[in-house]
Amino acid sequence: MARTIRCFSRLTLGVFNNHVNHQLLCNGSKTLYTEASLGLPEYKSARENFRERYTSSLDAFKQKIKTSVENEQNLIFTEDLKALIHVVDKQPGDVELLIAAMHRFNDQDKDIRFGSFKFGPVVMRAFHYLNEPLSALETFRDPKFESFYDQQTTFAILADLLHENGMYKEVREVYDLIRTRFPNGSKNPKLVVSVLALSCYKENTKESLDFGVKICKEMVDRGALPLRKVVSTLAALALRQNAPHIALEILTLCKKSEYISTKTVRIMALCDLDRIDDVAHDFQLTLKRAIPQRSQYFSDIVPKIEAAIERGNISPNAEICELFAIIKAREYIQDKTLEEHISEPLDPQKAGNPRYRQQESYGWSQPMRQDKDWSSTRQAAIGDHGE
Repeated sequence: MARTIRCFSRLTLGVFNNHVNHQLLCNGSKTLYTEASLGLPEYKSARENFRERYTSSLDAFKQKIKTSVENEQNLIFTEDLKALIHVVDKQPGDVELLIAAMHRFNDQDKDIRFGSFKFGPVVMRAFHYLNEPLSALETFRDPKFESFYDQQTTFAILADLLHENGMYKEVREVYDLIRTRFPNGSKNPKLVVSVLALSCYKENTKESLDFGVKICKEMVDRGALPLRKVVSTLAALALRQNAPHIALEILTLCKKSEYISTKTVRIMALCDLDRIDDVAHDFQLTLKRAIPQRSQYFSDIVPKIEAAIERGNISPNAEICELFAIIKAREYIQDKTLEEHISEPLDPQKAGNPRYRQQESYGWSQPMRQDKDWSSTRQAAIGDHGE
């Protein structure tokens, strides 16, 4: 036993240091989706254009909007609301003015509107830019804005904003609201499910695990398999909740198990269950099937295997120790951790989702086409690239 511990101590120290450095790096919040995929660069560019337009009359413009909001006889015109969304600042009264203008605009006679412009995603980009998660959530909760916020892009931006601010429980609430309000058009809002899975992982409670498992079951019942990254994230959450048996069951949702994330979670779960023979079998298959660069594991498996070996009082000459030594020597183990992988920013545009186009001339973008059910296909999409 002493030889076994000494055998792994050097590698364990390196993995521990990497883990500590990773935690120091990741404790701060960050955008789960890339800014480009959320349309934020276009929004920022549009803000510059509108500010140039109102260089000397910005205060007068905001006062005009305030007067229109206070006077029931006045109307909030489409062009004025567009402008306000792009000049609103993080200063007293500005966000409140925007929300009031949204209410007035939304309550006006819809028969006089002839444009097809969708305000939902642009408003959410404004809230994201200003880091106003509470205001974004407050307006989304309001039933009056149900048709205002009925776009998949809006859902994704809101979920990302809440996740970025550590409002993980609220991400689950938003998912339930989407499913309740838009049952026909958003059976499986794929962009939100990706954020939801990581929010459940970060929240790390039994409640969040139960919620994630429920969502997976609902998707499977509809014939829509969860994305691989969703599966590996929820399986990793099961491990954090000391439920390796649930992790293994979740992994069965992946038709292929040779991806680095699913391979890593499987090894970790088997170790937690002290199924060392199964770990040895998986290592044998890995060594036979592929070169290291195409069949690797994340570094998380190292402490798991060491702990299982120690618990089982396994001899250093046992097959698992020999196989593990080969796996390490041939560089089948990355320095990267599973959490680093599942926390990587997502980019749906690069992953083959609907193409984006410019709308109007102000720099915001919308999906050219929005499927009724973004998860009805079993093709790989957002979050699957890079594995």
